[in-house]
Amino acid sequence: MSTTFAVILKNGEQYDVARRVGRGILGCELSFTNELTELMSDETPVIPTDNSAQGIFTIGDIREHIRKQEEAEKEIEEEDSEDQSWIDDPSKIEYYQRKCVFAPMTDAWHKEHDYIEVTEWKNGEGWDIEISTKEGNKHVSLHFTEFAVIKELIALLENN
Repeated sequence: MSTTFAVILKNGEQYDVARRVGRGILGCELSFTNELTELMSDETPVIPTDNSAQGIFTIGDIREHIRKQEEAEKEIEEEDSEDQSWIDDPSKIEYYQRKCVFAPMTDAWHKEHDYIEVTEWKNGEGWDIEISTKEGNKHVSLHFTEFAVIKELIALLENN
């Protein structure tokens, strides 16, 4: 639903000053359509030209509605900005790059887009291993001591 508001000039003509559109924070958004409206007093009467007044009878009513709109929008923005931060102390955020290698799996047992990616931990003490195959993704995280034990166990299997 929308409404255009106008003032009646001395010669009897209507002059559009504001438009209300059925959207916005307060259920509708109201805005001035002409800069000259800022020069009019709050007591200047307005009439709806294509709908009902719905509580708007003067330039002051329009200004008050716009003020409430802006306050409501500001409150929502402040709430959003407060809710967005999960970080207690931004000065403790660390930025770093980790070593990473990627290899496509191109042997007879794998499909075209299969791969293995190994990413070294930030502290250098282990690796995150991502294996992507047609059956799905597998993720393994290994400390260097776990990797050493696995290598020893594989060697024992191969020797027996």
